[in-house]
Amino acid sequence: MDTRTAAAIKRCIEEHSTFLITSHINPDGDAISSALILLHLLLHLGKSCRVVIDDLIPKKFDYLDGVEEIKAFESLREDEDFDCVISVDASSPDRLGRVRSCLQGERAVINIDHHASNSLYGGCNYIDAGASSTAELAYAVLSLWPVPVTPEIATIVYSGVICDTGRFLFPNTTAEALDLCSRMVEKGAAPSEIAGYLYHRNSRNTIHALAAALSTLEFFFDGSVACIHLHNMMDDDIDTEGFVDHLLSIEGTEVQIFMIERDANEYRISMRSKSNIDVNEVARHFGGGGHMRAAGCVVKGSRDTIKERLLQVLGEQICTV
Repeated sequence: MDTRTAAAIKRCIEEHSTFLITSHINPDGDAISSALILLHLLLHLGKSCRVVIDDLIPKKFDYLDGVEEIKAFESLREDEDFDCVISVDASSPDRLGRVRSCLQGERAVINIDHHASNSLYGGCNYIDAGASSTAELAYAVLSLWPVPVTPEIATIVYSGVICDTGRFLFPNTTAEALDLCSRMVEKGAAPSEIAGYLYHRNSRNTIHALAAALSTLEFFFDGSVACIHLHNMMDDDIDTEGFVDHLLSIEGTEVQIFMIERDANEYRISMRSKSNIDVNEVARHFGGGGHMRAAGCVVKGSRDTIKERLLQVLGEQICTV
């Protein structure tokens, strides 16, 4: 973090007293961890703070200290006010769902994110596309004050990094990320325990859903694009995060797509890329975003129509690489 950004964030936090922390819909481990890191910071500083995310928090993150403080949008009162809103891991206000309405008015807005596509919607923007995760940036903010790093905080930071680097498998696994995680282990984070919470607690329904999704596997563009889909099963016991990552193991594929029906004629699309094909550009075409090698969007329409449109846009990307 450069000195100007550090000074701006520190001044903004010290000058305000009531805070709302939020993040994007369909929150992942990085989003949740980043919000909790800042929650711990603000509570340490004696600030009044609420964390609100307009979506369900996956059960697998129940081991993170303070996760029970993350509330639904419906918990906000009409007369409730905040001096400052801190948004983490959200590239644009639209990604915040209904919480985006809280950015209006005279409130200060701090925007912390590692997506290159961030629209710089904050009065204070801390954006670093070279960072492994927003959790890494949130920890840098916490480090502006002499906050004791407890095992609980170390666990949160480690979890955010491991989630967004895909267990240190993705290209954003930097030396800085590994060094940070090493320091968090020294502070009390337990890698095997965290891995157990995140990756070894799948419900039977989740595995059945994964099997159903994999049974739909299709290939396009001479096998360079793999795609699976799943109907909306309306079951809180099913966690589909990471389903698309199973396709990364298929030899010869360059782009991986997972489509899940969220509502009638509405699909959430997750995409991965193992090459120079920019799935962020594909997602942005449909109003979504993310990173060059990991991105997503929500698209309305029938599954076949959406798939056809995705493949058309992807084809244009493939032809230019």
